[in-house]
Amino acid sequence: CSPSHCEHGGSCTQSWSTFRCNCSSTGYSGATCHSSIYEQSCEAYKHRGNTSGYYYIDVDGSGPINPQLIFCNVTEDKTWTVIQHNNTELTKIQPSIERSQHFEYTVNEEQLLAIISQSEYCEQELAYHCRKSRLPNTPDGAPLSWWVGGPGAGQRQTYWGGALPGSQQCACSLQENCVDHKLHCNCDADHTAWANDSGLLTHKESLPVRSLVLGDVQKPGSESSYMVGPLRCYGDNSVWDSAFFDKETSYLHFPTFHGELSADISLLFKTTSSSGVLLENLGIRDFIRLELGSSTEVLFSFDVGNGPLEVRVKAGVPLNDNRWHRIQAERNVREASLHLDELPAATMESPADGHIHLQLNSQLFV
Repeated sequence: CSPSHCEHGGSCTQSWSTFRCNCSSTGYSGATCHSSIYEQSCEAYKHRGNTSGYYYIDVDGSGPINPQLIFCNVTEDKTWTVIQHNNTELTKIQPSIERSQHFEYTVNEEQLLAIISQSEYCEQELAYHCRKSRLPNTPDGAPLSWWVGGPGAGQRQTYWGGALPGSQQCACSLQENCVDHKLHCNCDADHTAWANDSGLLTHKESLPVRSLVLGDVQKPGSESSYMVGPLRCYGDNSVWDSAFFDKETSYLHFPTFHGELSADISLLFKTTSSSGVLLENLGIRDFIRLELGSSTEVLFSFDVGNGPLEVRVKAGVPLNDNRWHRIQAERNVREASLHLDELPAATMESPADGHIHLQLNSQLFV
C-alpha cells in the first residue's frame, strides 16, 4: 500500500492483500480517492496479457466490495471466471444422513452476485446418478427433489441441468431420449440399472446453486450420487465492449460526456495505424480528447477555459503492433493523469486559479 493508491492525497491503510483509502482530509467523500490496484474481471486480466491463474478481482473497482482471489481460465476463445464451492466432487448419498446438501462459495455474497450480474454468460453443471432413485417427479406431479438457487436465500427450482426453468424436466426430455419416453427424466423410470440426469444450468437468475434437496434416497435398493460443479462465467458486460473500425471515417457516437469536475476514462485499443483520435467531445471552447499522437505516444488533452492542457506518455516501442494496449485517463480539479499499459503514469497539475468546469455540448465520438 502506497500513497499512489489513493488519489487526491487520501491516506492508505492495508490489511493483508486489501487496502482502503481514507478520504476525509481530501474534500472528497466516500471512496472517491480510492483507485483499485486490481482488475475488475478476468477479461481485463486477459487484455493485459495474463494467462490462466489466480488473480485478485476487484469487481466494483473503487467501490466497497473487497477484492478476492479467483481463478481465471484463459482459453483461446473465452476467458472463464471460475468460482469454487465446498463440494464440487461426485458425492455418494448416504440415506441415513440429512438429504439436504448446502454449498458455500469461496467468494463473499456481494462479489458472487456482482460477477454473475456483469457476466455475459454463466453456467453450473448439475448431475444426478441414480439407481431406483427418482429425481423430481411422482405420478401426482409433486416434486420429490429440487435445488435452491439465485440471489439471497434463493428460490426453489424444480428443473434440472440442461432443461428450461420451471419445466420440472431434465435434459433428456428436450433431447427426446429419456429411458422411458413417457417420463421427463431418466431417473424417474426408477430402474434397477444405473442412469443419470446431467446437464448445465445457464439461467443466470437461478444461479448460483445454493442447496440440493434429494427426496427419494431411502427406499430399499436405492443408490444415488450428485455433483454440483463450480460456477463458471465469461464476458464482462459492465466494462468491456469492443468495436471494429474498418475506415478512417468510422466512429461510434454517444450522448454528451458529463465530466464537469472530474472525468475517468478507460479503454483498450489495438491498431496498425500510426496516429488517430481515439475519443473526443467538444464544447463551444472546451474539449476533451484522447489520441494516438504517433506510433509510440498517447496524448490526453482538454480545455476547461484556461487554454489546452496536455498529458503525454511515450511508450518507447511501437503501439501500432495490432496488440491490445490499455489507456486510463483521469482529470479532476487538481490534476490530470494518463496511464498507458504498465508504464509509470504521467501527471499534470491544473492551474491554481482558473476555470474548473468542463463544459461540453456535442456528442461524444469514439
